[in-house]
Amino acid sequence: MTLKINLDTKNEEMINVPYLKIQYRERSASLIQTNGLAEVSFKSDYFMNTDGFWKGTTAAFIAFMVIMGVIVLIISCMLMNRPVL
Repeated sequence: MTLKINLDTKNEEMINVPYLKIQYRERSASLIQTNGLAEVSFKSDYFMNTDGFWKGTTAAFIAFMVIMGVIVLIISCMLMNRPVL
């Protein structure tokens, strides 16, 4: 069994209607009578469209690196132009 949950693309705080996916196989009646127990596993999947997240993260990373580069250049210029005793 798998419980599938998708985030709503229009409102990130909401989810779409979850659905339960059940995979099963046919068993003969004689097998059920001798052993009525079956192995069952449960999995929960959460899906979210991350395209917007990665675009924003990439833009923030590039902006941060540019700002850090400018700061390093300014500090380097200040250290090179200071008077030496």
